Amino acid sequence: MKATVLRTQLRFLDLAGGDQELGLFSGDIACLIVSRSTDEFPAMHSLIRRLLVSGCKYFLSWGEIANWVEDEVDAFVESDQRYLDVLTTSHQEEPADDVASFFVHATFPTSLEKTLYVIHCGDFPAMAQLKRELLALTRSSPAA
Repeated sequence: MKATVLRTQLRFLDLAGGDQELGLFSGDIACLIVSRSTDEFPAMHSLIRRLLVSGCKYFLSWGEIANWVEDEVDAFVESDQRYLDVLTTSHQEEPADDVASFFVHATFPTSLEKTLYVIHCGDFPAMAQLKRELLALTRSSPAA
């Protein structure tokens, strides 16, 4: 099925660099959480809560502790009935190109407008590769 997205906003929030602002967004919202250590996750709690309140419907996790991160996000989601329609997935052992493709194409495949947030802590080789893949995929989306 070919996506009909007319506009995709891609936002990278580096918690190591102090990025905490969601900024303005439009359309449907999805989030990819990239984490290598449980030490990074407490800084993500408030962002996850704000994304839920803002209407984020997809949370994907990727990295060395992706399964653990998914369980943590599930705990948020299951604690409030308003969020029971939120989907979570983990992609612990998957390559960056597969994760990027899934994130761009499987979240809201028929949406006309969507905002994709990538939350991470610092830059590292796998993150740089994921960023390149995501930028290439979103640049190839049809423009408005």
